[in-house]
Amino acid sequence: MGCCNARPALPPDAPEEERTIAAKEAELGYSKNPAPQVFTTIKKNSDAGKISPSKFNTIALELALNTTDYDSPDTPMCTFYTKLKEKGKYDLVKLGVLGVLLGRGAGKAALYFDCVAKEDGSPLESAEVRALFDALFFVSAEALPVLVKVEDGETATPGLSMVASKVTDYVNSLKAGKDNLAERYTNAVMKGRGKVTAQDFVAAFEGDENLSALTTPFGVRSALKKEAQASKPAGVPKGAIALLGKGLLGGLKK
Repeated sequence: MGCCNARPALPPDAPEEERTIAAKEAELGYSKNPAPQVFTTIKKNSDAGKISPSKFNTIALELALNTTDYDSPDTPMCTFYTKLKEKGKYDLVKLGVLGVLLGRGAGKAALYFDCVAKEDGSPLESAEVRALFDALFFVSAEALPVLVKVEDGETATPGLSMVASKVTDYVNSLKAGKDNLAERYTNAVMKGRGKVTAQDFVAAFEGDENLSALTTPFGVRSALKKEAQASKPAGVPKGAIALLGKGLLGGLKK
């Protein structure tokens, strides 16, 4: 099923923006490891939902991650990892979601549950499920794309500046409808229940083609893109826009 497949390659018709982001994602090194191993390594080095920089270094060493410039200010790698921090420490949910998204192999639905679960693995409440989707959207559509560096002037890599600016526009276009989608996905998992067990959570993910597609950053961004396109308002006649500009519609001027 969707949540149990290995991390797939991008489809041949994937847009240039996605190919560019995916190339940077691969450079991080998480995809060299099975997703369960990545999450287990991250989880065991966490404390009360946080991961210190020194513990992250331990994680990076165990997983052979690329940490070039990750702590050098004003570099894309540093900017990216800073987005996963809160008060100087890495957030377990965000870093865990990142590892599951980019890791290889099976069992991603169960790992998503573990990303937001309590230590005893007790059932999740609606707010915790919503927090997972918020993290999936944040990591995939806000954090990872900053790895694409916008270069200017004579030092720009040929062709990269144009692509990087397109990536920025592309990512901005994914924001419409994000909250509605997170709420709808949360409801699809909860199914009207007050709490959801790990078993029911996995069943909901694997039994829904929309949820089961959320196993990679590309899958998440594709869902956001589809939602953003569906959220676009119907076209407004130019004449109406002109009137709006003059403040003559809807009693804008009183």
